[in-house]
This record gives sequence, structure tokens and C-alpha cells, in this order.
Amino acid sequence: MKFIKNLIILSGLMLMFSSCETDVVDPAGLRNQAAVPGIKNLNPATYDVNDLSNTYIQFDLTLNASGVDEAVLVVSYKGGKQRKEVARVNSFPSNIRVALTQAASALGLDIADVKAADVFNFEVQTVQGGKTYYSSAAFNVAVVCGYLTDNVTGSYHIYSSPDDWDFEGDVTITADPDDQYILYINGLAAAEGLEDAGPIKLVINPLNYAVIAEKSTISASLAPWGLSYTGYSYQGSGQVNTCDGTFDMLFTISVDQGNFGNFPFVLTKN
Repeated sequence: MKFIKNLIILSGLMLMFSSCETDVVDPAGLRNQAAVPGIKNLNPATYDVNDLSNTYIQFDLTLNASGVDEAVLVVSYKGGKQRKEVARVNSFPSNIRVALTQAASALGLDIADVKAADVFNFEVQTVQGGKTYYSSAAFNVAVVCGYLTDNVTGSYHIYSSPDDWDFEGDVTITADPDDQYILYINGLAAAEGLEDAGPIKLVINPLNYAVIAEKSTISASLAPWGLSYTGYSYQGSGQVNTCDGTFDMLFTISVDQGNFGNFPFVLTKN
């Protein structure tokens, strides 16, 4: 790991946390200055790649505040900033249903071009006193296959680029025998040349296949790397592509003495 190599070279520097504040202009518009809507009961929370013409999402839009004239749901695609309107409501709570065909039409997409692992981004605007505000009421909807354990377990290759954690190797992913939505990444510490203390526990959200990696200590010591740190751990979040089994993860890597930071990893089936 290049990060560790640099850490050894700069042995006089200790792990530390730092932060800074910078004033920026949000291109989306005004935020956090008005009533904040709530997204509840999002179910279904994904689009089915095997039924593009009929698949939909549905949720309740709530607002516990007065003075809001209406709320507008806008959609973007693959992290872009298209922000096209798909629904407008003026009473709360409101149950909202958005078909994939509706979202694609608003964006000018041909539904035949929508593929597995594509992501639609939804945000809620509120109109208040003649001004439009954005809020934290936002969520992503992936285009997915159904969940099959065989698609998300087995032999995997794990990779983080040279600009990030600078590591690649082979691991295995297994399912908990009592819960198919709990998975374990096995053998990562050994692949990194360390004594293995256990797997990384992954919890899959069955509604949208988002992944939470619970904090897991995978090695007791970094002594093989020439470091005196203990409690080498991974935790984070990500998304699994249920069609091909690919995991896109952002792991926070830490030890008992501090935090190395956040690093993207991709796990693909061998």
C-alpha cells in the first residue's frame, strides 16, 4: 500500500484528523434555509431491469412545517445534474409513485438504453415565498436484478487504485447461514500480508441493495509492515450490483491509534 509506504517514510508524522471550511456556491440553488421534507416508506426502492416497462418506486413525502406552497420531485441520471421534474404536490403527506418509464421520459432517455447498475438520482425542491429550495430529502434508485446469494458470493478480486489504498488481491465472500442479506469478506488481511483476525461483515439492505460494512477488525497488528499500530479495521458503505455481483465500496481504514481515511474499493467475481 503506497499510503503505508509513505507513512513509514514519514515516520515522524502521526495519524491525525484535520478539517477545514470553505465557502462555496451550491450550483443546485438554495439549501437548508426552508422546511425539510421527509422521504418515508420507500418500497419498492429499486427499478427491476427485467421489467423496465412496468417497474416503479413508491414512497410517502412528508412535511411537518407550514408556509410551503408545493414540493417538486426532480430526477437526474448517473450522477448528472439534469434535474427534470417528475412530480409536483401541494398537500402532505402525499404518496408518490414514479415509474421508470416516467423518469426516463422526463430525462429524454430511451428506456431500451437503461441498463443494470444504472442509477437515477431523486431530489425534492420546496417552493416557499416564491423561492425554490433544495434540501437533504434526496435518494438514489438503482436498476437491479433480483437478489440471489449465488450472485454475490464466491471467489472475488478486490482492487483499490494506486492513487487510493494501492492494493489488489483475492478474497472470498460467504453468506451467513441464517441470513442471506449478511455477507462476509474473508481473507483480506492475509492478502495484505497480515495475520488474519476475521472477516469484514457486510449487511445488505433488501430494499435497495445498499451495503453497510460494519466496523470489523481484520488484523490485530501492523507489525509485519514495520508499524506498531494495533486493531487494523475496515468499515464503510457501498452498493452491490445484484446482476454481476460487483461491490463498489468506500472503506474507512483505521487502527486503534487513529484513522487513515476513506478509500474506494471494487470487488469483482473471479
